Amino acid sequence: MVNDPDFWDAVEFGILEDAKMYSDRGKRMDVNQPNARGMTPAMLAAYYGHADVLAWLATFGVDAHLRDKSGKTALDHAVASGNERCIKILSN
Repeated sequence: MVNDPDFWDAVEFGILEDAKMYSDRGKRMDVNQPNARGMTPAMLAAYYGHADVLAWLATFGVDAHLRDKSGKTALDHAVASGNERCIKILSN
């Protein structure tokens, strides 16, 4: 996974083009590697309701069964955010 803090910021703030750009700095895209808070990029995108970023991350093979330090999955975060597009992406 990209360890670049700018990548994580782009995911958190929903800036898809920046997330793509910063991910290119890494050797391999592992969307299931958590950050220091135990959240994967997909969990973070779902938490903030960034469906476009989440859809892009899903193309790399998001493991929807992973849980963060609080025991929540990306789908749990999507439901909490109320974003129907995120819920749909993670439910497929």
